[in-house]
Amino acid sequence: MRQRIQKLLVFVFAGLVAGAALAETFPSRPIRWIVPFAAGGPSDLLARLLQPHLSVELGQPVVVENRAGAAGAIGAQAAATAAPDGYTLLQVPSSFAANAALNPNLPYDSVKSFAPVAALSTSPFVLLVGTTQPFQNVDQLVKAAREKPGTLIYGSGGVGSGSHIVSADFAGQAKIDVVHVPYKGLGPTFTDLGAGRIHFVLSPLLSALPHIQAGKVRALAVSSNQRLAAHPGLPALSETFKGYQSLSWDGLLAPANTPAAVIDTLNKAIRAVVAKPEVRKAFAELELTEAVGSPIDFGQFYIGEIRRFEKVVKEHKIQLQ
Repeated sequence: MRQRIQKLLVFVFAGLVAGAALAETFPSRPIRWIVPFAAGGPSDLLARLLQPHLSVELGQPVVVENRAGAAGAIGAQAAATAAPDGYTLLQVPSSFAANAALNPNLPYDSVKSFAPVAALSTSPFVLLVGTTQPFQNVDQLVKAAREKPGTLIYGSGGVGSGSHIVSADFAGQAKIDVVHVPYKGLGPTFTDLGAGRIHFVLSPLLSALPHIQAGKVRALAVSSNQRLAAHPGLPALSETFKGYQSLSWDGLLAPANTPAAVIDTLNKAIRAVVAKPEVRKAFAELELTEAVGSPIDFGQFYIGEIRRFEKVVKEHKIQLQ
């Protein structure tokens, strides 16, 4: 038994020394930033905004790699199986947590396969109706839904998408019976919303802004717990449903067992990037809020989001088709 303990201590000590040595030289080569979705989407835009600044901060190239497919699972598996040395990062949006809640057969463990690095940004969803609809505020929409259960229709970017789960959660909070119509992405929902074929959509604000500005849809409220400084006239859903909040977010993970010192180096670099005036200005233009905290902060938030989505999925019996 004593020999086994001694061997274990040697192994642990060797691991600590190896981790410390890696941290001392990190980074010494390019870093791969995996975005598990196609180029041009909101997560990809955020990655390409931050990537050149992070390259400068770390003194090594940071290369954005789009690994789309299977609702993010292909890119996530590539990151989960990468060496835990800090040279592979995975960007995850809120839909990643939703996928974890929906799909028990993922080729990785959404929590155990990764180490949190940092949150990046948050943005609220916005409750939209078509301009041909009579609803001028949240109360009118909810009243109409309660008066005629099962008649109002909402669209989403697909079964199990962030917009679907947030809409189901909103319906539960509002105690309304509404009909879900899934689309292949959010784009077509704006077309049908403007044409009056569906009644409302809950969309990430960044995706909805061009349609709001074009006057094709009307914004009734945002899903943050308070009004946005940039849109003070737009109510928060928490003003109608106390305590309600549901955010679209992005963060960074690394493979599990990445040394803590390496994680700390990455986290500090990301904090420095997001604090830059030009990055803050870009965030404001994109209606994003900086969310960078410690790795522990993001880890707790990330697990909390998975648990929150699991509750909504169970309550509303949401299943992948």
